[in-house]
Amino acid sequence: MRQMIWKVGSMVNRVYGETISRAVARTVALSTVLAGVMAMSPARTVFYVSPSGNDSYNGRSATYTGASGPKRTINSALAEIRNLRQTNRLAAEGAEIVVRPGTYNLREDRVDITAADSGTVNAPLIIRAEVPGTAILDGAHRVTRWIRPARSDLAILTPEARQKVYVGLLDARVFPNLGQLEAWQAQNELSTNRLPTAPEVFEGNERMRLAQWPNAGTGTAVTGVSPNNTKDIPAITADLAGFRTPSGTPDVWTVGDFTKRSFHENMERVSSWNPQTGEVVYDLTGPDRWFGSRHPENQYPETHPNYVSRVRFVNSLYELDSPGEFYIDRTNRKIFVWLNNPDNRRNVAISLLQGGIVSIDNASHVTVKGLVLQRGRHDGVRVTDSRNITVEDVTINNVGAAGVRMLATSDSVVRRAIITEVGGTGVHVESGDRTTLRNGNVVVEQSEISRTGRVQRFWRPAIHLKGVGLIARNNYISDLPHSAITFDGNLHLIEKNVIRNTGQDATDTGAIYANHDWTEWGTRVEYNVIEGHARRMDSAFFNPAIYLDGASSGWTIKGNVFKSCDVGVFVLGGHNNTIVDNVASDCYASLLIYAFESSNPQAYLAGWRTLASRAPYSSSVWQTTFPGLSALLARPDSELMIPRNNVVRNFVTFQSRRGSLLTGKSWWDNPVLITPSVTATNENQVTGMLTTRDASMFENAFANDFRPRAGTPAAELGFNPVAPNEAGRTDSTATMRSTARFGW
Repeated sequence: MRQMIWKVGSMVNRVYGETISRAVARTVALSTVLAGVMAMSPARTVFYVSPSGNDSYNGRSATYTGASGPKRTINSALAEIRNLRQTNRLAAEGAEIVVRPGTYNLREDRVDITAADSGTVNAPLIIRAEVPGTAILDGAHRVTRWIRPARSDLAILTPEARQKVYVGLLDARVFPNLGQLEAWQAQNELSTNRLPTAPEVFEGNERMRLAQWPNAGTGTAVTGVSPNNTKDIPAITADLAGFRTPSGTPDVWTVGDFTKRSFHENMERVSSWNPQTGEVVYDLTGPDRWFGSRHPENQYPETHPNYVSRVRFVNSLYELDSPGEFYIDRTNRKIFVWLNNPDNRRNVAISLLQGGIVSIDNASHVTVKGLVLQRGRHDGVRVTDSRNITVEDVTINNVGAAGVRMLATSDSVVRRAIITEVGGTGVHVESGDRTTLRNGNVVVEQSEISRTGRVQRFWRPAIHLKGVGLIARNNYISDLPHSAITFDGNLHLIEKNVIRNTGQDATDTGAIYANHDWTEWGTRVEYNVIEGHARRMDSAFFNPAIYLDGASSGWTIKGNVFKSCDVGVFVLGGHNNTIVDNVASDCYASLLIYAFESSNPQAYLAGWRTLASRAPYSSSVWQTTFPGLSALLARPDSELMIPRNNVVRNFVTFQSRRGSLLTGKSWWDNPVLITPSVTATNENQVTGMLTTRDASMFENAFANDFRPRAGTPAAELGFNPVAPNEAGRTDSTATMRSTARFGW
């Protein structure tokens, strides 16, 4: 067995130069051989599951012989394993559930793994696809009863829609939970664990849009704040030309922004509107009181002269007027759809399964491998209060929240996952203890993550790390509306990731981002390649590749390559950051170091002081780990807004549009007007800034290989950036390589 694994590994290494189809075919074949060998191991108890199985079978055979045959559900196999464990009849090397190819329609029956299913180091529980990528766990259910619209419905629809729209009947016994639309704000990463209750609707594997107006773009223009606006009853004015829905129609919402912040978005219920004046009045009754600081009177008009806030109206049958849209009448339990393909009615499905398609709670030593998870209302995999969990070789798509969510879970890994088309974050991890600085030791690696934030565009990155000692490495991340990797906490490692085509719908966001906490020291951002983080330099809020937003301090940023971005690294008021051996290629500027000033600095300082007070930075373990942090926080407020003790060394600027280093007095300065400078102030140290247009200094500058050639000025710096073959996925199974953004 050991020798066979060595041979398989050698063969897999050689498929790198083959075509993708041949490589995948070879990998699947090898996986099948290896799976067979694993299944034959007499030291492990093996159960089989098949879409055509029966839970009355014993599950001990992949074929049908009398009462022996595969089970229908994974949960039934888990129950058998629990029984064997309790009676000491489980094999010495643990248990394995082999999931045979096919689609498993779970509806509301998620896979539940609990403490009773826990394995051990030497006897883990393994749930794996017999052939990776062929066992599909589907959390949606098809609509099977269809009628034509009633006469009263036809009166609401447009003439064209009357010929195109079908109505599905949603029996409560089949669709017991249709959920409700809810108010939400996507204004920071702190609210990512709030799960949606409303279902999604699919035509095949394509997500349908909730009926909306307007159909194109990101919404209609917000023209101002209504004269009738009050603190308790917010009201805006907007361009309502073409909006058909009569004022007062129940359960109509807007999605978008009305505060001239192109990095925030929210969903709010509206109560009335006036087509003549354009006034839109919001409803803040019940649980939908979400405005807070997002009140429409809190706009940024002076700093966004060219930016127009936009909102779109959703959830109105009057606006169901184009292919791919749907509307759910919850009172009468009906769904209205205009299909892209009229023959697709039998393939319309509604997401039902809540929580996680695979849910792991208070368990340990569990591996989930090779499964496809799709069309759940919430997460693909949800892990809570667990340890030693491996999620490997899974494909997760079309889920309403996170692809993988790990909460209070340690010593675990997400490896070689393909995650795309998810409503929230790709992988959300919370682990570790900031009080003791105990590492969470959760790793996200060798994965491909794209098109996150499908439901909530902003602050739903590919990866979010929260806690202590978490790792994101060797991932390929692409095609995102907002950030790629965000984090809170300390001592994280973000290394050797390739990040492309991010920040597509936002400004004031970094491909790698953290904000507003002086105490989040110790994170290392090293040897990443960031290319095509969307340029917004013509707006007051631009998009740096790495963004240390107000007060972010104590980072190490080393060996990264930034290409075709506004700015390589932006330090906004932070302290004690080390920035070494980085390259900015075809960027507006390499590095910005700004003070954080505003018309009301005390408002920011109060909040940041509160954040800092939550960390025990005066404790012995913190003072030993982060010397200098206590001294920083002892400074007067007037000094804390000014960046100090940042060390910049060996920053190469290649074919820059502006220069190597820009310094500014204030965040509110327009960077276009700042004079380039190579002299740092405020106790910051800057050395080894090299600006060049000479590609011959490097191995292959136009392929992001900036390793210096001997004898060049770059080599004399002792410059050591990432080598291209070390970043991104370094195994040979990569199949997704998107180079262009698709529409959301």
